[in-house]
Amino acid sequence: MLKQRSWVLHRLFSIPSVAILLIGSLLLAGCGLFGGSSPDPVPTTPPTASDTQITLDSPAGGANVRSPLIISGRVTPRPPNNTVSYSVFDLSNTLLARGTIQLQGDPNGPGTFAQPVAYTLEQAGMGRVEVVAINPNSGEVLAIASLNISLSANPGQAGQTTLTPTNAPPQTPIPTIVGSDQTITIETPPPGTTVGSPVVITGRTTQMPANGQLFYLVRDQVGAVIGSGQFGVNSSGSGNSFNASINFNLPAQGGQIEIDLFEPAANGSARARAAILLTVAPPQQITIESPPPGTTVGSPVVITGRTARYPFQGNLAYRFTDNSGQNLGEGIFPVNGNPGGPSNFTASLQFNLPAQGGVVRLEVYDQNAVNNEIVANTSLDLNVLPPSQTITIETPPPGTVVGSPVVLTGRVVRPPVGGQISYLVRGPNGTNIGQGSFGINGTTFNASISFTPPPQGGAITIELRANDSSPTQPPASASISLNVNPTTPPTTSQQITIDSPAPGTAVGSPVVLTGRVARYPFEGNLGYRISSGSGQELGRGTIPVQGGPNSTAIPWVGSLTFSEPAGGGQIIVEVFDQDQGSGAILATATLRLQVNAPPIQPTAPIVIGQEIVIETPTDGTLIGNPVVLTGRAGLRPSDGNLNYRVLTLDGSEIAAGIFPVDPSPRSNTIEWQVSINFPAPRTAQDLIIEISDRPDAADPADDEPNQIAKDSVQVRLN
Repeated sequence: MLKQRSWVLHRLFSIPSVAILLIGSLLLAGCGLFGGSSPDPVPTTPPTASDTQITLDSPAGGANVRSPLIISGRVTPRPPNNTVSYSVFDLSNTLLARGTIQLQGDPNGPGTFAQPVAYTLEQAGMGRVEVVAINPNSGEVLAIASLNISLSANPGQAGQTTLTPTNAPPQTPIPTIVGSDQTITIETPPPGTTVGSPVVITGRTTQMPANGQLFYLVRDQVGAVIGSGQFGVNSSGSGNSFNASINFNLPAQGGQIEIDLFEPAANGSARARAAILLTVAPPQQITIESPPPGTTVGSPVVITGRTARYPFQGNLAYRFTDNSGQNLGEGIFPVNGNPGGPSNFTASLQFNLPAQGGVVRLEVYDQNAVNNEIVANTSLDLNVLPPSQTITIETPPPGTVVGSPVVLTGRVVRPPVGGQISYLVRGPNGTNIGQGSFGINGTTFNASISFTPPPQGGAITIELRANDSSPTQPPASASISLNVNPTTPPTTSQQITIDSPAPGTAVGSPVVLTGRVARYPFEGNLGYRISSGSGQELGRGTIPVQGGPNSTAIPWVGSLTFSEPAGGGQIIVEVFDQDQGSGAILATATLRLQVNAPPIQPTAPIVIGQEIVIETPTDGTLIGNPVVLTGRAGLRPSDGNLNYRVLTLDGSEIAAGIFPVDPSPRSNTIEWQVSINFPAPRTAQDLIIEISDRPDAADPADDEPNQIAKDSVQVRLN
């Protein structure tokens, strides 16, 4: 097997590069490079102290190659211009191909290169590949690598391979070894995907490539190489795979690109290769089609336009500024289209009208929300008329009860003439009760407005007026309606009327009273006091009254509780309106009622069987809800409880329940007391309240098996 070696020419002379190439060619020819049978490269000059070295990976020395052949290798360290030059000669030193290769790889590491080179040769024969690194500043040759190869005939046209604008493969593909055991498969992205630089390519190989690396070339749609380099392949238990970030120069107008992955073979061809056609979107460009520049617009303004490609996140951003650069409004709006292609838009954009009108600038831009990069923008100058002057009153709310002075806050679109706003206050009948003006600083105001309150109170109107600083705009005005309380007492005197119950009615506690009051009482409550005929106070409290300060002839209902006199008799109910500040009684009404005396308790006989007796209230008593009943039982109830029911006169039950009885007897009987709540009928009517004792078990033959004793009373609900 032929052994590849590379030789280096160090610091030959500081002369122009073309001359160096010619001198180098003569030196190589003079050394009998093509005279022997050995394919090994021959040194062109002894090494010097230079550190620059060029190593050729392909083709191998003496290899039999065909067009296009792959010239690949590395340079350590990188030359200042980050490029190397290559030349291909035939046996007679005739130049077959020449060009420059841009170095790839880590900027801090060796520069790598790989380039397919096409040539034209009528007859096969020996040839030479030469790669040179030159210092562009001084013209000094830093290093030369040269080796002999066997060139196959290629009578066609010389030049670089071309890429058709369709999905067809390159016209002159890199030759691949037939029957190679290596296969390269590109898994992502799918063909035709729209990409940028860098683009991530993933895939796999059947064999681990030499040095664990694959090479790549990127061509534009006319076949020009716009990127090249190499990347590593990873080996794991699941096979050999790669995930490579491939950099290339974006075509100025976008379009189709081909990425060619290959593993170089020793003979300058490819052990294996795979190619994929992708698309690069054209550079972003935003065009506003309407309205034309200088159009007079308002807010919102509708714009239409298009973009060269679909924007980031499917949105364009916009910003309005005035002629001083102040932001008048900004936001985003969506476009119509699909990723990878152009888009169009129709958007309604809001902004704040500048107080004085004039020119506003609309800027529309495409911004990547991930890194905030703006890739394209355009602007449009428009005209805006000054907005109409308006006065806005913000506080107090309409209808608020106020006094003098009242504080108004608000704003205007722009400062009025002289920085003054005038005001006029009108009373309930439209008369002038106050006028003047106040100053405004900028476009907001906080003004204290004085007026003469109308004695009777009522609604007032405050009107504001401002002359606009723009001569084309009429004066602006605004008004608000407020309320003022009367400054003198109302002419209606307070009066309290008790409508029910009728005087002399027999009642118990609580007793329900109804009535009317001429005007709203102090703090919304009436007071009451109940006393006996001898003047002893039996109870006092308050009765809430519904309504408001301006209400009149207000009805009221009150449930009044009191201690019933032990011997019954007359009670006096007094209802009054009292000024809690001064203690003065503003109005009062009285009602005399009757409380029945409790029945005389006879000496309790010895009770053989159960007996239930209701002592209060008596038949015909006017009651409230709840109602308190008292009575006695001859025996302790069978389960310690008595039962009650509340019935209408037609026998319908509206309430029922039980209540406990004190098991400790008093004398020969057991006394009880119960407070019963029941759903009140819609109208006042007579009711029957029944108290009974039921046994634990009863004779089934009994007509009323669950009752052994009962008593009832008929009362009237107030």
